[in-house]
Amino acid sequence: MPIILPEGLPAADVLRGEGFTVLSPAQAAGLRPLEVLLVNLMPNKLDTELQLARVLAGSPLPVRLTLLRTASHGPTHVPAGHLERFYGTLADVQARSFDGIIITGAPIELIPFEAVDYWPELLEILDYARAHARSVIYLCWAAMAALWQRHGIEKRIMPSKLHGVFEHRAPLPHHPLMQGIDDRFWVPHSRAAAVDIDAVAAIPGMSILAESDDAGLHIAATEGTREIFIFGHSEYDSGTLWNEYSRDLDKNPRAAIPRNYFYGDDPENGVHLRWRAAGRLFYLNWMHHILLVPTSL
Repeated sequence: MPIILPEGLPAADVLRGEGFTVLSPAQAAGLRPLEVLLVNLMPNKLDTELQLARVLAGSPLPVRLTLLRTASHGPTHVPAGHLERFYGTLADVQARSFDGIIITGAPIELIPFEAVDYWPELLEILDYARAHARSVIYLCWAAMAALWQRHGIEKRIMPSKLHGVFEHRAPLPHHPLMQGIDDRFWVPHSRAAAVDIDAVAAIPGMSILAESDDAGLHIAATEGTREIFIFGHSEYDSGTLWNEYSRDLDKNPRAAIPRNYFYGDDPENGVHLRWRAAGRLFYLNWMHHILLVPTSL
């Protein structure tokens, strides 16, 4: 089924080239799509919007993706005019509700939450998301921010960056979000902070859905999947960690190789892509499930 993207969005041509059906809003007139809002906090918004549009394109129903940015912070890693053409701000969607909202992370784990220049606006976005969506996904740093704002769980700066692809298990394999996913599956992680999995598990109504001996917590969800906290990046392209590793090498020629990412842990052997199927199935489960969740929206 098609994904509906803004006319001219660069991700649309890429997805068409990969065989996905992509419609413009005009072509989708008359359809009742699944409405998903992407709050994109990443500096390189084009890569992130493409990665998440790709996993959403597997929905059994048409999906319309709306893009949101912060008004109080202007990223520098975006082509001129891209934000103005394709992104709105919170003021533009205040009167709307969505089936699902995804709030991305940002590479700012080392900064205290209150020191982030758009922190007050993010708090407004978090409150809006809870009130205007059937289900909200918080990715990586956004999951840390939401757990801190809502439950007082502090992030912990790790001794070294967690960077690589790690094996995970699903403690609740029959949970609606985990159905069909293998007992053991792989997920990329790339972050400098973590949260205490036991503290998250102790939140009333919270379930731990995916965890790793090496990477810790990956997915937790509240009852009814109204809020989902994700710390890994199953949406990553095959080359995402390679690009991050290259940037690390520019700063430090002795930067650590991402773990379990290259065949034989050797960059000369190429990337071992083994997380895509589980990641796409997770998002497919999410989109299917939020259609069935009772809501007063």
